[in-house]
Amino acid sequence: MLRKVKPGRVLAFNAFVVTVLLAVAMSSGGAWRCGRSSRSGLFNLDHVPTIFTLAIEGLGKRTGEGSGVLCMAIVGAQSCR
Repeated sequence: MLRKVKPGRVLAFNAFVVTVLLAVAMSSGGAWRCGRSSRSGLFNLDHVPTIFTLAIEGLGKRTGEGSGVLCMAIVGAQSCR
């Protein structure tokens, strides 16, 4: 999907949909709340690869280095929990 649509647009669309779903979930009750909040997770799945794509965009010949540093930062943040 990121080959056809700009990553920034994908991220903005997903963030908008998650915001709407969570707003609907907070204003409703019962099973609707549970259903809407669980569906918002589907749109959160695209955040990590999209942010990764935006972070290494334009690095040129240093793309490999930037990718490695970003991966180490993610792993380092997970190990600090």
